[in-house]
Amino acid sequence: MFDLSHFIVRSLLNLALAGAVGLGVAGCAISSPPPQVPIELGTGGAGQVASARLTRYADHVLVSGTVKNWSMMHNATGHIEVLVLDRRGREVARVTAHILPREVPATIRGLTGSSSFAVPLPTEPPPSGRLRVLFLPDSPARP
Repeated sequence: MFDLSHFIVRSLLNLALAGAVGLGVAGCAISSPPPQVPIELGTGGAGQVASARLTRYADHVLVSGTVKNWSMMHNATGHIEVLVLDRRGREVARVTAHILPREVPATIRGLTGSSSFAVPLPTEPPPSGRLRVLFLPDSPARP
């Protein structure tokens, strides 16, 4: 049975968390526009990366975005993999990020469940390169 109050509380917590992430990085000075590199969004299981953006700060480049869950039956659990690729598609760097909340809620009554992520890159993307942002489902625990 669907509990609307539980869904509303989770949605409000998600919004508060996204605001906290924004406030946490708001103290850093944005030094210049983000690198202009294409961003490929990927999917895995019920979850799908819905948006991703780059923000350049004085000392790092941050990738942040949202994951949506289009399933009406199951919450999606997983993590984000960000791959920095050169112009030939070779991997330059890879970083893993958790999503918050850790489970992307199922879509209920037209309200699409979502989670957020934010992760600094270990290296700036090359100008002719691209980013690939993937949502990968977590493997089920083995007994």
